[in-house]
Parts: sequence; structure tokens; C-alpha cells
Amino acid sequence: MISKNIIGILAIFILSIVPAGQISAQLGGIEDLELDEPRFNVDVAAFRSADEGKVRLEIYYQIFNDGLRFFKKQDQFVANYELNVTILGEDNKQSAGTSVERLHKVNDYQATRRSDQGIINMVELEIGKGKHRLIAKLIDKNTDKIGTVEKDFQIDDLFKDETDLSGIEFVREVLEKDSIPSHFDKEEKRIIPAVSRQYGEDIGQVSLYFEIYHNESEPKNARLLYDVYDEGGAKVYDDDFELLLNKKITRFVKHIPLEELMPGSYELKITLAEKSGKPISSSRGEFGVAWSLGALVRNDYDLALEQLKYVAQKDEIDELKEVPEEEREKAFSDFWKAHDPTPESPENELMEKYYGRIKFANRAFSSIHREGWRTDMGMVYIIYGEPDYIENHPFELDSKPYQVWYYYSLSRQFAFEDENGTGDYRIQWPYDGRSGFIDDKIDDYD
Repeated sequence: MISKNIIGILAIFILSIVPAGQISAQLGGIEDLELDEPRFNVDVAAFRSADEGKVRLEIYYQIFNDGLRFFKKQDQFVANYELNVTILGEDNKQSAGTSVERLHKVNDYQATRRSDQGIINMVELEIGKGKHRLIAKLIDKNTDKIGTVEKDFQIDDLFKDETDLSGIEFVREVLEKDSIPSHFDKEEKRIIPAVSRQYGEDIGQVSLYFEIYHNESEPKNARLLYDVYDEGGAKVYDDDFELLLNKKITRFVKHIPLEELMPGSYELKITLAEKSGKPISSSRGEFGVAWSLGALVRNDYDLALEQLKYVAQKDEIDELKEVPEEEREKAFSDFWKAHDPTPESPENELMEKYYGRIKFANRAFSSIHREGWRTDMGMVYIIYGEPDYIENHPFELDSKPYQVWYYYSLSRQFAFEDENGTGDYRIQWPYDGRSGFIDDKIDDYD
């Protein structure tokens, strides 16, 4: 039991079930957080260069808006950043490097705080084969804050054979070229990289760009073999394509559907082979399939329904239970459209907030017995968000570990006790303490 020194607190707890219609307001807009450093991703892909002793290394970077400081200039908001890239060789000495300073402009203030929007760009370097380490430093010139990303990678000799395969660029989007040149132009296409190599709801298929080099005078019949392996090494996708190599560089874009790929990490292998199947060259790369509502609905509909317990009314869940399998994704989309607080905007802030809090709860509150979103702390966090203040008592002589969460603006406070010493903090009720109370009252949640 919690010690006597907080019995008085429990006596004044106002722990009411959120009435229908109030949860949407409770889960309102995105918090305006100030990050300690610029937030960005970096990826690389290697291609043949004009110098046979080196390869052309394309270095892609993606900077997120919420990690930069913007200042308003006339009718736009402008951030100023500097990117420094250093390449270290196997001897840990610098073998190449570059630096760029650029502006990033957006049209409205809300865009400056978006964690899912930003800029994708690239720089190029020529380097030799072998093992390398990339060190990228992003400097926000408006705050002098610095973010750092390091990446180890291997460069193969792309000139060792007359017929060979380049590295793999993981692709976000394939566009047609326009009249304004871009770093991303490759022949008639504009190839936008998926810098994080994460695919999901906003990137609905895994796309790849690579090049095949053929310096022999005679055309060559060949095959491309695609294999995708999950984290356990099991093959989850394969494809086979026959082609005729009749020019020095053949450029390829390949799309792999996501329907059969569960959220997780994967390894892709592309093999260039003779028509008989004998391998000529191969390239590998890792990518991830991020959590998405569509994948959850397709692969675990029961869990998708259960996770609505803090936001949906019981009759809404009962209705979704009866939806035919082929209509489930549309039904979920319609449900969230009906709960969209700003239907005129492309984002559904309530849905983003709700599932964002479920993800955080799973990271922060999971125990050996329960996923974080199912715990009492997870429940309160999902409904009310981050507390204004946490009173933490992990080592009390006369009580088990406990915490008190304060929500000053809501005039609410909640106490949790680690009853079994497992890290699963249970909420302490001011009355009967039934652990199933929330589930029994699911119909009171909007």
C-alpha cells in the first residue's frame, strides 16, 4: 500500500471517466516541443564514376522542420543550415569531405513545427573501395545547435568486371523530370530517395533504383533476382526478371509491394545473373517497414479494434467488428475521418496524436506482463498526454515504489504503485480499486 503521506492526496483525486466527446479535445494539437539538436537522417548509395579508381558516392540527407529554428522573412519562414560531411577510411583518416550551407523555406508557421515534414537533398563525393565511416554534422545557423549522424558502409570495386551492379538507392518517389534541373535527375526520371529507408503508410511500396554496367561489345542475356529476408532470415519475397544488356549503363527502378510485409526490419538482395542463373554480381541493403494503421488493420484486426478502447464508443467498435474483411481498411479510414478535428486539412491531428501516444506508451511503460498501452500509466498517458509534473518515489522505506502525476491545467492528479516490483505501476483508485474498471466503462469514451 502507498504510505500515509499521500492518503490525503488520494482523498482529493478527481479520477472521472472521460465523457463522450471530450477525448477529442483532450488529444488536441501537436505539442510545441523545443528539440536540443537538429534532427536528420543520412543514407548513401554508390555508382560508377568517370574515374575507374573511384566510385561516385551519393549522400542523401533529410532534415525535419521541428529540429530547425525558423525566422519570418517577408511572407515566408526561413531556416539556415550547414551540413558538414567527413569520410574516414579503414585507417580512420579522412579520405574525403564536403560542406554546404543552404536555406530552407516554408510558407506558414505550422509547417515549421511539423515533425513529419522537412527537406530532402544530397551531396556527392568520389571515394575509393573498402570500408568507410561517414560523419555528418548538421548545424542550425540560427541557434548554433549541432546534430551528428555516423554511418559505417562498405564500397565494392564496381570496375572489377565488365558486367557489374551498382549499389542500391532506396527510393521514396519517382517523378518525371521537368525543366528545372535537380540533383536527383537520372536520365528522364527524378529519383527522390527514402533517406530513412522506412516504408509504411506515407510510402506505400518499397522502391529501388540501381544501375547495371556492361562494357562488353556483345549484348548479354541476363536475369535479375530479387530476394527479401526478414529478421529471422526467412525469405518473404522473391522475383525474377529476364533482360538483355545491350548498353553501357542500364538504369532500373523496381517496386516491391508492402501488402505481405509486416512491420519490422528486412534485408534485400539483388543478384545479377547469367540466363542460366549463375551469379555475376550482387548488392544488398537493409530497410524497414514502419508501423502503419493500414498494416495493423490488415494483419491484426482484433488488436486494431482493441486499441480504439480509449477513443471510440462501444457501438462504434461493435459496428467495426461486423465489417467484411475486404472493407476493413476503408471502415477504419471512415472512422478516423469522422473524428478528424480539422477535416479541411490533409492531416488528422487526433489520429496522429492518439497512435503517437500508443507508441510512446509501449516504449515507456511496457512491463514483463503487459504492453505499455495496456497498462494504467499507458491509459492515463494516452488520454491526458504528458504530465506537467511527476512526483517519483522509487525507494520509500514504508511503502512500495509509487509515482504521482500532476496535470495542473486539468486539475487532475493520478497515483500509481508498483505493487509487485515488476515495473507495472497500477493506478490507485480512491474507491473500490477494480483493475477492470476502465474496460467495463469503455462505452463512456468518445
